[in-house]
Amino acid sequence: MDQATWKQVLSSGEDSNLTVQVMKKQFRLHKFPMMLASGYFAGLLRSGMSDSTNVNLDSLPGGEETMELVVNFCYQQPISDRLTVKNIGHVQCAAHYLDIKDLTAVCTPLLQRFTNITILGRQTVLSNCSQILSRCADVVPIAEASGVTSPCISSLTQYWTYTTFTKPRSAGTRKSRSNTPMMDVADPKVLSSWIDVTSSVPVVWISGIIEAVSSNPPPTWKELPTLLTDMHLRYLESQGSLTFREFDLLLKACAAAPARESYNFPFEVLEKMLVQQNEGVPRLSDRDMMQIIQGIDFTKLSQEALERAMTNERIPLKVTSKAGLTVCSKLRAQLAKLHETNNKKKEEHWKTKKEEHTKKKTMQQLQNNIQGSWNMWNPTNSSYGDADVTMIIEASCISDDRLNLAITRSFTNGGTYNTNTASGLVPLPRSLNDTASVQKMYYVSLSNECQQRPEYQFLLFNPSTNELWTPFRETHDGCRPDLLVQWNKSK
Repeated sequence: MDQATWKQVLSSGEDSNLTVQVMKKQFRLHKFPMMLASGYFAGLLRSGMSDSTNVNLDSLPGGEETMELVVNFCYQQPISDRLTVKNIGHVQCAAHYLDIKDLTAVCTPLLQRFTNITILGRQTVLSNCSQILSRCADVVPIAEASGVTSPCISSLTQYWTYTTFTKPRSAGTRKSRSNTPMMDVADPKVLSSWIDVTSSVPVVWISGIIEAVSSNPPPTWKELPTLLTDMHLRYLESQGSLTFREFDLLLKACAAAPARESYNFPFEVLEKMLVQQNEGVPRLSDRDMMQIIQGIDFTKLSQEALERAMTNERIPLKVTSKAGLTVCSKLRAQLAKLHETNNKKKEEHWKTKKEEHTKKKTMQQLQNNIQGSWNMWNPTNSSYGDADVTMIIEASCISDDRLNLAITRSFTNGGTYNTNTASGLVPLPRSLNDTASVQKMYYVSLSNECQQRPEYQFLLFNPSTNELWTPFRETHDGCRPDLLVQWNKSK
């Protein structure tokens, strides 16, 4: 039969051989289309029931409105344009409940679209996910089994993990090409939107979102899972609806998150719940109590909070005592590490002082050795003849490892008195007592007014033997830079 014929059969109700009661509404149907589309009805009606079958489906997700859409689908009527964010969750749950695979195939792509941030944008998807999960709060097991919750939790996790939180963009940087604008972690609206989105969502799914965020928190805000947990605990506490099971779910959801610095707030919430329990709320068994307090790290309580825990008769003393011993061990280890660090700092301080003193002493000795008046040993056939050549060196420390030399050379030749000046830096030797150092001549590059003269280009000084050498110009016609002249220091 075509769609028009099926529609007429459905609307007329003629020859109905199946009655389905959903809440206050009765549906007069036919076995054939229902058994053809639904595995649930096929199994039920083949089990030997009479022709005048009456089926009660008060537990059907979504109730009467959902059943109407399901019936139309079974009678070959198009319903895609009637599926919205408000009913998609219940219809997919009903498809799973009644084992209507073709209906599930229709609902799944639509559900994926309603929860796709890339297609619809951040705010729209937040609202869609909140509505879908909230409307399925009364059928949690079926919603999970039918695949309704998975895309919603995935999108909310994506929002809180990847999309929302980024470092504030510095001036001059290019804007993101993402279709979804980013939000700054400092924006107070970010956290308030969490309660707006999740206030009506069952805690079991909230814990799923927090657990997913905990496994991969935003790089710029590692503490986010802990913050979301505490914020939801505070919200439920303010509404007076927080149960021990919800407390346990939320606290353990962020167990995989980076370590919480303090458990004072969760412990304060637990204390209030225990007080309410003593005022008439059904008392937890010791076993259940142990399971709940396993989510609290008592070693991360303040001293005041730990003292209160020790005096609380509902918290086993062995738990608080173990926490106290652990804290003492940590403090002892920290003190030992601090003592070790201080000793190392003292050793480094005295070592530095010693090195500075050695440097200063070495520089002073080097300065004393090189400064003063030096007389040249006059080689045979020199251009200076028998002239009296003197070099006066003034040395001054300009840093911990450098000497500045001011050199004046004077000689009398042919009755004429001549002077030339030069200057240079002497690097500090590693140690005057270091064999490798003192056996090496120290090269000093000189700057002077007669750069063309080789004897003004450099000098070599050995601080251990107090020897000073310079190149010597042998004749007026040529120079021998490889010929070194020794100078003797005047006493």
